[in-house]
Amino acid sequence: MKNLLKKVYRLNKRAYEEFRSKDLLHPKTGISQRERKRLQSYPAFKEGIANVFGKPFYFTDAVGFLHSLDDIFEDEIYKFTSDKDNPYIIDCGANMGLSILYFKKLYPKSKIICFEPDENTFNILKKNTVEY
Repeated sequence: MKNLLKKVYRLNKRAYEEFRSKDLLHPKTGISQRERKRLQSYPAFKEGIANVFGKPFYFTDAVGFLHSLDDIFEDEIYKFTSDKDNPYIIDCGANMGLSILYFKKLYPKSKIICFEPDENTFNILKKNTVEY
């Protein structure tokens, strides 16, 4: 039994190390461990760009970005069920656009109108949603 546990431990450790070495994207958040670590040490309140689902995503603050990313994609705080595959969504206070990205992943055919009152954040929102 002890040898079996050692084998299982070695296999799991090897699988974990392989996962880390490939720096794969997290399936829900679309961000790699390496990118998350980079953003965690990013200067506070400084605009920047993150790699989310293999594409550039602009942000106003790395800490707020990571918090929103986890809330929206990991915890799925905006998840809802629709009878249609193309719901009409209104997002008041869309911030930098993570919610828009989430809604488009959830319902690719959806029609979304979004608002953001802060001019600087709105400009970032436009950059992030130009292809949607």
